[in-house]
Parts: sequence; C-alpha cells; structure tokens
Amino acid sequence: MRILQLAPLWESVPPPAYGGTEYVVSLITEELVKRGHDVTLAASGDSVTSAELIASYGRSLRRADDLSDRGPYEWQHLATALRHAGDFDIIHNHSGELPMALSALVGPPMLTTMHCLPTTDNRFIWERYAGAYNTISRSQHCHIAPFPGPARFMGHVYNAVDVDTFPFEGAKGDDLLFMTWFNAGMRIFDISDHLLPREVGYFVPPVPTERRGLLPKKLVPQSEDVVVDARGCIYISDKNHGVYILRASDAVMAGRA
Repeated sequence: MRILQLAPLWESVPPPAYGGTEYVVSLITEELVKRGHDVTLAASGDSVTSAELIASYGRSLRRADDLSDRGPYEWQHLATALRHAGDFDIIHNHSGELPMALSALVGPPMLTTMHCLPTTDNRFIWERYAGAYNTISRSQHCHIAPFPGPARFMGHVYNAVDVDTFPFEGAKGDDLLFMTWFNAGMRIFDISDHLLPREVGYFVPPVPTERRGLLPKKLVPQSEDVVVDARGCIYISDKNHGVYILRASDAVMAGRA
C-alpha cells in the first residue's frame, strides 16, 4: 500500500526531546516500512526516516526562533505534501484540522488521528470533514460530542509503543510511580497497594516570569515528561523552563512520606 504520513512541522520526526505526536508518527512510519509498505513521510527537513521524505522546510518550527511568523511555513508544508496526494492510496493525517479542511480537494481517502480534543472553534471543520478519523483512547472519545457531519469514526487506536525500549524485568521493582501533570508539576505515588495509591511527594515548578520557549501560550508551568535513572535522579522537562534535575528524599523513595 502507498501511504502518506503527514506529520506536523513543529518538531522533527522523531523528536530530539519533547514531541509526543512526532514520536508516534516515527514509530508508525518505521513499522509500516518494515512490513513492506511504500511509505512517504511529510515532515521537517531535519527528520530521520527509512521512508521517503517530503520536506518543504529544512528544520522544525520549534527551533526556528528567527521566524516572526511560522504560519506560512506550516501552510506550505501541508500544500507540498497534499500536492503529491494522487501518488498514494491513503493519507494518514497527524497535523490537525487544516489538512482536514483541504481533504475534499484531494483524491485519496484521509484518516485523521485525533491527537488533541477538538475546540469550540475547530469543531466547525470537524463537523464538515468527510474523511475517517480515530481517537487514541476510549476516554478521549467519551469527551467528544457527536459530529453531525459525514466524518466516519473508525475506532480507538492507542499510541504506538516501542516495546523493545521497555524490557521485561523479572524481579519486582520499586512501588513508586512518577507522573507529570502539566501545570500541577510532577507527582510521586506509592502504588504498593494498587487499590489505594498514595501521593508521597511532588514538585511544582515556579510560575515563569519570562518566555524562553514558544509554548505554552500562557506563562504557566508546563511539566511534560519525567525520567528517573538508576541513581534516583529525577529529570523533568518543561516547555518553557527547560529541564529540572531533582532528587527525592530518602523518606519519599522508601514510600514513607
């Protein structure tokens, strides 16, 4: 099958750090290539893929701090990709509503993965979209009011996971779960009793006073990802602040806090 994977231009594929959608696009693209499909990826020029790459701009927009208006570059990215639409059997759209609005102008069917919930305004497009779409969880679908238009719901497709990066451990590990909650920071839960998890620690970054990154639009803490290494060092990425490196107290790590 000839497949066009249409990625956002905001991050390279795969992303160097933050970029959940682009990471999923990379996993899907590489697996489809392995299975023998003819795959083309429309993404930024600094993306790395075993598929054929279509790029109208050489770098991801997140790192293009010299641009005063990134919008035209995204528009051209989508136009360049859809100009080749006739070469494919299907277009898998990960770039939101703009390709959906243009889907009636291209021949092949479009499948849109709903990476974000529709807003009050962009529902205007969803209600007129005649292609197919999937959600990434049952919970996501429960929060969507039915679309009155012709869009076809294809089901729930959970985000791709590179299983090899999560090797099985036969020995039981710590009963601590580290989670980031955007403006609620990072939380640590003791899940030794899976029916009654307890919060045993937390870290909330201070409200930023200056903008260092493109997102979020409001200057608020935005904790995105958390990684804990074998030494117990905690690494938290924040959209505006960068990276925090922390250590939890011995009491927290022992689940006694």
